[in-house]
Amino acid sequence: MSRYKVNFFVNSNANFRSTNAEVIDLVDDYGYTEKEAEAIINDEEKLKKEFDDWLWDTIEIGFQVIETEDEVED
Repeated sequence: MSRYKVNFFVNSNANFRSTNAEVIDLVDDYGYTEKEAEAIINDEEKLKKEFDDWLWDTIEIGFQVIETEDEVED
């Protein structure tokens, strides 16, 4: 286990179980070298990119065009 860990989380506040969270070890889990991991931790833009990638892999989202009342889901 390396010392380059980040905690990623997202919470929709829908209910008490609506939080997705994960501690990521940038070296062990994502395969970065310690030098690369340190650069990510020290650069907010790089860290945000890692978070965005994690987010898109973690949550389910989508959209649908509704043309009739029968297509409306509760």
